[in-house]
Amino acid sequence: MLGQIVNIYYENIKVINGICRGYEIKCFFVWQPSVYTLTDNSLHEREKKIRKDTPRSDYTKLTSMIFADWRSKHYNITDLTNSLDTKLPTDQFYNDWCHLTREGNLLVAKALAKKFRF
Repeated sequence: MLGQIVNIYYENIKVINGICRGYEIKCFFVWQPSVYTLTDNSLHEREKKIRKDTPRSDYTKLTSMIFADWRSKHYNITDLTNSLDTKLPTDQFYNDWCHLTREGNLLVAKALAKKFRF
């Protein structure tokens, strides 16, 4: 099943990239962190509950499969899963398993800016 998800992901990227090329827009594709890409000891108690209540045990494997696929380099997918690695367990940056708070989004945006030197 994960292989199908990877293929659907890249089919979507292909379509979006085609639209961007058609309008002469440069696309940036980013794989963001989630509560599943962080270590247990960096999660806030509420985030641990979110992870427990919405189990997606294959998410880390899916992330690995996305970047192991040759298309990740073809479309230059930027891996930001480590952009919150310095997160303290007292910080709560997730509203749910994948949607960041304002503060969490700011940290991811800063990491993205570093990658592209904005």
